[in-house]
Amino acid sequence: MARLKQQTKLGEMLRLYRTVKNRTLRDIGPEIGIGHATLMRIEHGEQFDADTMLKLWIWMLKADA
Repeated sequence: MARLKQQTKLGEMLRLYRTVKNRTLRDIGPEIGIGHATLMRIEHGEQFDADTMLKLWIWMLKADA
């Protein structure tokens, strides 16, 4: 249950970041290495694997660097 809550929060963070930067899922998908459909599922709080989570965290940490 705790993992699902963490994934939901990560999806919420992704959507907030993307909205503030005026970016679409199709814009950021290639940068992250994750398809836009997968990113949409992440934003909606669906489960995803650890590899996907790692790619997303790396991208989010680098995005403002």
